[in-house]
Amino acid sequence: MNFPLICKGMSHRRILESSKALVASARKVTKYREHLLAVDILANINLRTTLLESAIEAKDFTSLETQSKDLGKLLKQYGGDIAPETFLGENTEVLFVAILLAISIRTFFIQSFQIPTNSIAPTYYGMPCKLANPEAMVANV
Repeated sequence: MNFPLICKGMSHRRILESSKALVASARKVTKYREHLLAVDILANINLRTTLLESAIEAKDFTSLETQSKDLGKLLKQYGGDIAPETFLGENTEVLFVAILLAISIRTFFIQSFQIPTNSIAPTYYGMPCKLANPEAMVANV
């Protein structure tokens, strides 16, 4: 798995984003591999994650670099092959909800039909008007 790295020359905003992504990756590794890793390794990863989070909150960029490098080394060593976040994998649920919402809005609000008079209602609902005895109607006229 490719973990986010902090490089020299990055803006402060990018450093913060990479650090937050590294914390999310660390949480993912500890969640998925907690039964495979030793207790002291998990404790070390959790400690490094906590230190990196406190550096993020304090916006201490020198500490961010060292803490993220330490945590990145641990995650590369013990992280294993956890599926990387891709656009499709990360946004499948969002796309599904958006499509469902668009169909719902279209069905109930944009394309809702109103029957203007009662004369069209039977035809619209699938009940065509048929005369029972057409010859009797003509004879009465």
